[in-house]
Formats: sequence, structure tokens, C-alpha cells
Amino acid sequence: ARVPRLRPLPSEKVLSAKEQLQELMKTHQKQLLQLLEKENERETDRKKLLACVTGDERRKLAKMYKEEREAMDVKIAELSKRHQREVKVMKARFRRSNQSKRAPAHAWS
Repeated sequence: ARVPRLRPLPSEKVLSAKEQLQELMKTHQKQLLQLLEKENERETDRKKLLACVTGDERRKLAKMYKEEREAMDVKIAELSKRHQREVKVMKARFRRSNQSKRAPAHAWS
């Protein structure tokens, strides 16, 4: 999974590794919140529609809505996993970057 590099504009300061990670996590939180808000709105619509129907039509809608909810559960889980991978990749990249900046062990001898 590729993590987008957070490169500053010329007028912006360079973000530290910690700040970059915080920005990535904020972006992740916004994405997840938007998805959850959308699903919450959809659930409100489902309840309204179910209240208007009875019998077979209600059972059909209930089955369809159950499938929609299950699909959304999968989508949310996949998004969360993708976010976890992106954070892991970014942390690994920072570790590699820090290791390459360290002086070789023989330099201290």
C-alpha cells in the first residue's frame, strides 16, 4: 500500500515525522467519519421506508437493507485495515530514514 507523501508547499514549513503521521491519522479519521455519517443517514432513510410498508414488501426491504448493512460493515473494515497499513508503512519509512541518518558504528571508535 502506498502512502501519499505529505510534501509541503514552498511557503509551508517542513513537517516532522510525528506531524506527518498526525496529519495522516487526521485524514483517516475524516474519511472514516464521512463514511459513518453517510451510513447513518442511509440507516435513517431505511427506517423511514420500512415504517411505510408491510408484509412481503417489508420483508424484501428488510432483507435488502440487511445486505446493505453487511456490505457497509465490510467497507468500513477494509477502510480501517487500509488505514492501519498506511500508518505502518509510514512508520517503517521513518524508521528507515532515521537509520540511514545515523553514523556508522565504526565512526565512533
